[in-house]
Parts: sequence; structure tokens; C-alpha cells
Amino acid sequence: MKTLYLERWKDYQYKNGRSREECENHVLRYNREYFPITIREQIHILHKCGFEHAEIFWCSYMQAGILGIK
Repeated sequence: MKTLYLERWKDYQYKNGRSREECENHVLRYNREYFPITIREQIHILHKCGFEHAEIFWCSYMQAGILGIK
């Protein structure tokens, strides 16, 4: 499943103006040059920063949108 997501992410980047080489290099960074946190951890950080409410308003592939209200 991860391979499918990465291929879709690479295709999306290409269709939005990046070169094939840029897309490939970006995907090669996966799990090497960053350490993503879980959605639950992100919401916890928002609460610690003073947001009274924080919730997911969309999830797509390997990304999520979180709405927070202070």
C-alpha cells in the first residue's frame, strides 16, 4: 500500500509542475530525512499550545487536515 501512495504522490507532484527528477528525489527521502508524527500526537501538541478544540477535517493518502480553535 505504501508503494501505491508514494507513486500517487509522485504523480501528483509531476502534474503540478515538478520535474520527474524532482519527484523521484522527493519520494526517495521518504522515511529517511523526516520523522512524521501521528495525527493523535499532532492534536496533542495543538492542545498543549492552547487550542481548546482540534479535530481532523480531512484525510487523504498520507496527509491530514486538522482544524484547531483557540
